[in-house]
Amino acid sequence: MHVQDDLLLIREQLYRLTETAYFENALNDHARDVIALIDHVAPRVDGMPDLIAYELRRQIWTDHQHLNGSTSNEIPYEIVHVLTRALRSWIDDRDVLVTTALLDEPAFYFTRGLRWPGIAKLLPEFEQPRRPYTLVQISLPRLYRTYPLRCAPLFHELAHYLDDTVNVSDEFILQARFTDVGPGRDLQRRYMREHFADLFSACYLGETIVHDIMRLNNVNGATRTHPDPSYRIEVVQAFLAGRTHRVVDQFNAILQERGLPSLHTRFALPDVAAAFDDIRPCSIASDQELYGIFPAAQAYLAEILEDRRPSWSDWSRQSANRTINDLVEKSIRNMDLKEKWRNAAMEQVGHTAQSELK
Repeated sequence: MHVQDDLLLIREQLYRLTETAYFENALNDHARDVIALIDHVAPRVDGMPDLIAYELRRQIWTDHQHLNGSTSNEIPYEIVHVLTRALRSWIDDRDVLVTTALLDEPAFYFTRGLRWPGIAKLLPEFEQPRRPYTLVQISLPRLYRTYPLRCAPLFHELAHYLDDTVNVSDEFILQARFTDVGPGRDLQRRYMREHFADLFSACYLGETIVHDIMRLNNVNGATRTHPDPSYRIEVVQAFLAGRTHRVVDQFNAILQERGLPSLHTRFALPDVAAAFDDIRPCSIASDQELYGIFPAAQAYLAEILEDRRPSWSDWSRQSANRTINDLVEKSIRNMDLKEKWRNAAMEQVGHTAQSELK
């Protein structure tokens, strides 16, 4: 009974979301597909085994949570735009959508929601969506919604989705023959998932990931879920320095076997100082600079806070932090808008050429 009531409450919220103006078309379509699933499941859920009923509620609930966090008046648009670009360089699937949920706690999470292939097996009589979308569900602190530099750990969470999709860490454990990552197969797998996520982040953010490891994992030694922070940093720094390391080499060997991109640095540092000194957005010329604006802006902000930028000497710490993050947001948005204008112009030229040929 409680599961049915929860599903009906979620349905009501989803319907309200589909009526809002702050929703992109693909997410709107997915929300309507989830409503159709609820309409099918709710009348039948009391007759289902508890395990199945609770799992369906969990998947539907997390989809609702991340759809609710992805309306355009809430979504951290700029960071989602960059994450989507990064994901497309590994999985070029337009039906995979990056969604976010805002948390009132200082944590970052990755979760999986609805899996339509699994729904088809569980409920073969249910008519599947014509275009089944997959949500990459990432959660971040609400306080950081407009602070993209504080959202760098989301690259780490995105890597967990990628790893779950291509099973790189599972294959690593099958092939690996060393013992210093900790006892037990499950523990080894958790550790390798963290190493892969660290390396993925380092591809796009460079040394920024090292600072995040130290900031978010202020423990000594390994835990039940994470390797020793000092070893994680050792692996990342070896990768960034181009040194041979068995963890990096093994991951790249597996990626090559599967025809996937290798782990390599994908960022270039734009000259943020030339623009930020004048409180102007930075011009971003490439995808590499799009990723590189995070470490570049983070380094620039550190110089301000260390009183090494005279033009910012009268600014308070909070004002400088807010303004630099705002400039990063505007820089990313300007690049996106320029590309959309350019693509629209090229599309118009193509239509004009076709008309002239007729």
